[in-house]
Amino acid sequence: MVPGIAVLHVDDEPDFSDLVEIYLERECDEIEVTAESDSTAVLDLLETHEFDCIVSDFDMPSLNGVELLKRLREEGHTLPFILYTGKGSEEVASEAISAGVDDYLQKRTNTEQYTLLTARIRNLVSKHRAETEVERMRRYYEKVLQRSSDYVMILDRDANLEYISPAVKRVIGYTASEITRRDVFDFAVDADRTRAREFFQRVVARSGEELTTRLRVHHADGSSRWIELRARDLTTDPIIRGVIVNARDVTESVEDLQCNESIIENLPGYVYRHHDEEGWPLEFVRGSAERVTGYTTEELENEVVDAEDIIYPDDRDLVREIIVDCIRSNERFDETYRIITKRGDVEWIRDQGHVIDDPLTGEQYLDGFINTCEKPRPQPP
Repeated sequence: MVPGIAVLHVDDEPDFSDLVEIYLERECDEIEVTAESDSTAVLDLLETHEFDCIVSDFDMPSLNGVELLKRLREEGHTLPFILYTGKGSEEVASEAISAGVDDYLQKRTNTEQYTLLTARIRNLVSKHRAETEVERMRRYYEKVLQRSSDYVMILDRDANLEYISPAVKRVIGYTASEITRRDVFDFAVDADRTRAREFFQRVVARSGEELTTRLRVHHADGSSRWIELRARDLTTDPIIRGVIVNARDVTESVEDLQCNESIIENLPGYVYRHHDEEGWPLEFVRGSAERVTGYTTEELENEVVDAEDIIYPDDRDLVREIIVDCIRSNERFDETYRIITKRGDVEWIRDQGHVIDDPLTGEQYLDGFINTCEKPRPQPP
């Protein structure tokens, strides 16, 4: 059902206008007809009234139907326009089509013409309302994307750029039109360009799955930016019909991470995180683990796996007790104990750490720092 439809009927014959109003409103309860006999008054009428459709005669004094249509389109009015005229000729029809008429209907002497006219009005109004809503939503999302700190791209499977949001200028300094004119991979720095192409190929190969990567792209000011890309092939989606890529500037966080990693790598010991589970499975290890344990960070994460495995067997109960007390009291710990290195040597280490809670999952972890130390002196009795 189409909600109320306001129809403006323009015809210089008042008697015929009355007849059209009666029959249209009889055919469809939702239709309400306003008659206007002066075609030159239509533009002013549209300033003060809202209509969903215009039905106009062709042969009228001062301004005929096609001239009225041209005037309306020049003024930016997009309302459905039906030329409803008794002057049927190929010349009139051709002129009306060229002017952008939505439908063309000849006046008849039978009443069936009003059923047809009603159907045409309803169909055109429904179509126009749907198109108007689509355009409204397009402008809405365009504004949202323009104000976003991210930018969005849609590419076909051959990496031809079909859309890029205006926010791209805020991120890398180039306008959407400047990027559209070039190969999108040209904006990746030379060292990352091959990796960018390979990432896109993986996205297409794993259709529907979201993949993420980080790479550097050129900025219009001559610098480079680290960009995080989240991409998914939605070519089969009837709305997207392409590979959608969300791009976010992560330069600051990458540089902070690189700075932190540089600091950690130059520490005399290593940092770790492990789960609060039996054996204390390692989440990650960073720093000079090899100098302390003989194991590289990768070996500790992937081969040793459990932090407890390198603790000297006689000290494991002590370490368990320390960690349990730490969890119960929610306090930091600072203890020394022995480990077995990769070479099989026994070394004393100092372990300083505390319990943290993951804000998203609530899971508990132990974060700490380990370094070598001297064997502790026995405490006097």
